[in-house]
Amino acid sequence: MAEDDLRAQNEELRKGIKLRLRLARFRAGFATLTAAAKEVDRRLPITARTYLDYENGPNVPGTAQIHQLERFFKVPHGWIAVGDGKANAELEAILKEVQAAGGRKAKRKPGQDAEKQSVNQLTANVLQLDIKSSQFVPSGRIPVLLGGEIASFLASGEVAIDAKWLTVPDTFPIGPKTYAHVIPDGDTSMVSKEGRTFAPGDQLIFDAEIEVEHGSYLLIRHKGDEHWLFRRYEGGAPFFHASEFVLAALNPAGSPIRVTDRDAWEYGGRLIGRLERF
Repeated sequence: MAEDDLRAQNEELRKGIKLRLRLARFRAGFATLTAAAKEVDRRLPITARTYLDYENGPNVPGTAQIHQLERFFKVPHGWIAVGDGKANAELEAILKEVQAAGGRKAKRKPGQDAEKQSVNQLTANVLQLDIKSSQFVPSGRIPVLLGGEIASFLASGEVAIDAKWLTVPDTFPIGPKTYAHVIPDGDTSMVSKEGRTFAPGDQLIFDAEIEVEHGSYLLIRHKGDEHWLFRRYEGGAPFFHASEFVLAALNPAGSPIRVTDRDAWEYGGRLIGRLERF
């Protein structure tokens, strides 16, 4: 997958999170963003300003914040994160209908004070956005593997009983050797001040059955080494057919590795997607 494709896919994932977050907020009865942000600030360890940025700014919530917001808005676990496979265009269409239906502010009920009324909760018959748990059980899961677990998984296809799993939409391509791996804390080898960058904590998704072409990213390690390297592949031929190639770090402080014996290296998979930590 080319760098532009990865960037576009990541933007679509981020956009989907924002759309589902907004739909969850409407369904919970918060007609205005400001009202929801105020209540989130009061009840969760998320400031109003941060929440406002989640919906309208450049950032998206991290995994912990997503789970908190899913509980707060009372939607199924994992729905804001990955949804049920609906495309962003369909989510936008649903959101447009919801916004049109919920454009009317709720009337103040007798005895309701201004503080409670500011939440602008919509009545149940205004929004017909029915989110059922059975609708949002994504069809695919992939294991989240530590460095020491990758080789075993690729060799046998088996994972530990207590392994962590990542749920992905049914539109995401999953093969028998697709898995997720988190960039370890302190590994800044792929952090760049310009262009593409990968930071510690980013959750990367790899597939070991997909060919790697020049400019793509892969996970690899020298046979006998304990630690895997996440690098950009630079070679005149695709990885499976190359005799020589370069493993490049995006951090200028990292030196490129010139490989002249591919058989001395163990392939962990090509990068096919990622979720960033914010």
